[in-house]
Amino acid sequence: LNSAGRTIAHILAMLLGVGLVIGSLSMTGVAFSFAGDLSALAGDNVALMLILGAACSFVLGMGMTVSACYIFLALIMAPALINAGVNPKASHLFFMYCGMLSYITPPVAIGAFSAASLAGAKPMTTGWSSVRLGFALWLLPFMFALAPGLIFETSLLQVLIVFVMTALGILLMVQFVSGVNILFGDRSKILAWPMRFGCLALSCAILVGVIIMPLI
Repeated sequence: LNSAGRTIAHILAMLLGVGLVIGSLSMTGVAFSFAGDLSALAGDNVALMLILGAACSFVLGMGMTVSACYIFLALIMAPALINAGVNPKASHLFFMYCGMLSYITPPVAIGAFSAASLAGAKPMTTGWSSVRLGFALWLLPFMFALAPGLIFETSLLQVLIVFVMTALGILLMVQFVSGVNILFGDRSKILAWPMRFGCLALSCAILVGVIIMPLI
């Protein structure tokens, strides 16, 4: 009973903070114009639209459920992305994923903070650890939007090539972020920093190749 009470108290304090953020957005009317203003600011620039859309999804996802955040953005920002040439399915997946990532990313990180309460760990330390371990998830929404093969919108051969290249690129990125030796032999040894930066460079080259290939 004591442990459950402490856990509920931690989660309650966190939710009160979230309530202040969302309440201030609603009372000032910013929540209703935020997405539209960002869409107008980005213009026809797809890259800028994706970055601002991810930021908008993250802010709204802090206090809304994933479904509410997605519906809100699907009505306002998804049409702008689709008109800019992004695949419709990819546009909707983009906003759903970005809205979900606020659950593992501080300052709110409801999922990470709840886990920290159960584990008896420091909430902020757990939140930043979840960002580090889930870093690859921040790349996936952009990959969906820029590489349609990942959502089976191209030929089967291109789907297979893009899937294998993306999986390899993300594994290399995970090796850089975590230091765990996933691909090269002994997993019990932490990779040295020169090897980790080599993994980062190779990962970026592969993922950029995945994005450029459909354009070619």
